[in-house]
Amino acid sequence: MPEGKTQFDRVSKGFDEIIAEFGYVKKGYLYQFEVTSNKTIAFFCHHGVIVTLLSYLLHWSLPLIFVHTRIDPTGIVILTMAEHEDVAQPKLITFNSLAHFIC
Repeated sequence: MPEGKTQFDRVSKGFDEIIAEFGYVKKGYLYQFEVTSNKTIAFFCHHGVIVTLLSYLLHWSLPLIFVHTRIDPTGIVILTMAEHEDVAQPKLITFNSLAHFIC
């Protein structure tokens, strides 16, 4: 996948720019913050973007996440920023939930 590195860089840089607006600044593998944010941010994106973002945030291999995961077109993925002192780390809470289909 020759465009993989370019896609990965574009998605990760874009995410970091957005999350910085909420006070989280990337420092190594963590995000540093001064004030806790109680905001919820929703992203609506295609499979390729969400798995690229998960690869970046969770430090999972991009080729492996593409091959070994499935996210349905309306599957919901939820992450939280687990905060400790002045740093936060993304944590996966829900992956490909289809609970909204259950009546």
